[in-house]
Amino acid sequence: MISMLDRDYSGKMGFSEYKELWKTINSWRQTFFKYDKDKTGTLHETELLEVLKEWKYELPVEFVRISLWRYDPIYASHMKLDDFISWAVTMKSATDHYRRRPAGAGTSAFAYDAFMQIGAHLLVG
Repeated sequence: MISMLDRDYSGKMGFSEYKELWKTINSWRQTFFKYDKDKTGTLHETELLEVLKEWKYELPVEFVRISLWRYDPIYASHMKLDDFISWAVTMKSATDHYRRRPAGAGTSAFAYDAFMQIGAHLLVG
């Protein structure tokens, strides 16, 4: 989580960065409970798809299924709050890195959804 806000790559977090992290985690927590409509303490596929829609991510259902498998490898059916926060950190970090890359600067080009699916597959390992 620290690396998500460590913009100067110092490995440390200043007070303003800490406040931003705390605010972000609380926002994710509120989102989790908002979409846990059946009050099970977990989010399921349809609930995660609604979260992605609220966050303006246009990702296929396969991405959510891979994510669920990563955090619930036996049943691939739900995500608990701590896993959701870990997933949100990964989503934010990957998206921030993707957006920092200038268009055409790399040796290959990816559509955003393809990039995120590749990342989700890598997380499963």
